[in-house]
Amino acid sequence: MWKAFVLAGLLMWGISFSQQKISGKIQSEDGDILNAVLIVDMATNERFTSDDSGNFTVSAGVGDELRFIRTGFMRESYIVTAADASQPLLMTLTRLVEEIEPVKMLHLTGDIDKDSKTLHKENPMDRVNKEIDVPAPPEKPREKPSETVNDILLPVLAGQLNVQAIYDVVSGKSRKQRSLYQYEDFQDKVKWIRERIATEFFTDAGIPENKVDEFIQFALLTEPQISRAIKEKNIDKALLNFETVFPVYIEKMKKDE
Repeated sequence: MWKAFVLAGLLMWGISFSQQKISGKIQSEDGDILNAVLIVDMATNERFTSDDSGNFTVSAGVGDELRFIRTGFMRESYIVTAADASQPLLMTLTRLVEEIEPVKMLHLTGDIDKDSKTLHKENPMDRVNKEIDVPAPPEKPREKPSETVNDILLPVLAGQLNVQAIYDVVSGKSRKQRSLYQYEDFQDKVKWIRERIATEFFTDAGIPENKVDEFIQFALLTEPQISRAIKEKNIDKALLNFETVFPVYIEKMKKDE
C-alpha cells in the first residue's frame, strides 16, 4: 500500500516539477505593446491572455508548444525550454497584410444619359432612413415554415382550418424550407469567417489551402462555441476555438490518406 502512495507522490512531484512559470512581453513588429493576446498551451489546452501592458505569465512544461493569437496578426508559436523559467520572453507578432479593394475603372462614354446609369446613385429613401435611424429590413426575407402544433392543431382547437398549413406540412414543403434555411445560415457562417480571418491563419496551422473551407465547415459542426462566437460577432473567441479543432482535423486528414 505504501508503495502506491510513494509512486503517486513521485508522479505528482514529477508533474509539478515539469510545469514552470514563464513570463514575458508581447509586442508588434513596430514595438507597440499588444494586450489581449490569446496564448494557448497546445499540450494541455490551457489558455492565457496578455494584460494591458502586454505582459503575460503562463504555466507550461518543457517541450510544450505555446501559440500566440491576436486578430489582425500572424499566429506565432514557441517551444518551451528549461531556460525560459529564469528569463522573460519577448514575443513579436507580425501584422497581416490587408488587401485593399481594387479601384473600379468606369468607362464613360460622354453621353450623360448612358453614363448616369453606370454610376451608383443612392436611393433617396435609403438616405432618409439612415438619417432618422430606421433599421434596415432583414437581408433575407423568409416565408415562415408551417408548424404542426402552432399552425394546424391550435387553429383546429379554435374552430379554424388552415388548409395551406396542412398542405405545407403534409407535402413536405415546410421540412424542405427549414432544411434550406439551415443550409443558407451555415453558408453565411462560413462566409463570415472567410471575410474576417486570413487564409494564412489556417494554412500556418497545417490546413492545406484547398481544404480551408472544408475545415471551417468541419469546425462549425464539431465546435458549437464557434457558432456562438459568430452570433456574438466575437472574432477572438472564434479564433481561440478554431485552435482546439486544428489537431482533430489534422488527425482526421492523416487517417483519410
